[in-house]
Amino acid sequence: YMSQDQAVMESFSMSPEGEIPEILPKLLSVLTSTEDMLVKLSILRTLKQLIKLDANLESFYKAGLVNMLCNAVRTALDPIEDDTHQFPIIKNAFSATDILFSYLGERCPAPLLEVLEKRDLRTWIEKACIDLLQRFGETAEAAMCGAETRQAMKNLGQRRPSLRNLLATISNVMEAKVRFKEGAVHGGEERLKKMFRRYDEDQSGSIDGDELYSLLRDLGHLCTRDEAMRIMSGMDNDGDGSVNLQEFLHWWNNAPFTTMFASSHINR
Repeated sequence: YMSQDQAVMESFSMSPEGEIPEILPKLLSVLTSTEDMLVKLSILRTLKQLIKLDANLESFYKAGLVNMLCNAVRTALDPIEDDTHQFPIIKNAFSATDILFSYLGERCPAPLLEVLEKRDLRTWIEKACIDLLQRFGETAEAAMCGAETRQAMKNLGQRRPSLRNLLATISNVMEAKVRFKEGAVHGGEERLKKMFRRYDEDQSGSIDGDELYSLLRDLGHLCTRDEAMRIMSGMDNDGDGSVNLQEFLHWWNNAPFTTMFASSHINR
């Protein structure tokens, strides 16, 4: 989770205009070498934030970012043998498409846009998104959190009537996520408290790693047990090896990963 550190943003903001921040090659190196899906997602989120800070897209392109993002999408298109990794892999793919669609936006310099258009990048990304939605259905819909990909799919549905039914569900799923996060459905925070107490089997006021694993999956986050333990280590502020209700609620309301699984829709 080093890439979530404020130092990453500071490194970028202090770099002379047009230069690649020193941290970028390190992030890209970790992105290509790690097998940890949560670390990959963390880095993709950071890269997306850097691009939002008016990053020099051409410099990022020269650093090989576009090819790495395309590889993240290809990984999701390949057969996924382990179902427990299905959601994180698809989530990473859509995080990558968010950045790729940013490259194809208005801020892209004309010479670079011409290069990307020659590669027919937009058509390839759109086809990849459709393939993921057709193969994984609700799981893919739940994984598509970024506004860039959602807007691109909405535009695609307007251009291609045959895809409208498939793409119409995306906005509904995302609206449900936002309402759940804001507490507008299912009682919001009260529902979270009830679910937490349900998994607190011994009524101790805290849950252990196994109980957290079950709770997260019921909330729609199809994580592995190892991923649940890493998430718990970030919640466990007092280091007692368990998570109490206040620690869980604080993490839920503040963690950058909450939008990964803010809806229990995919488990229903």
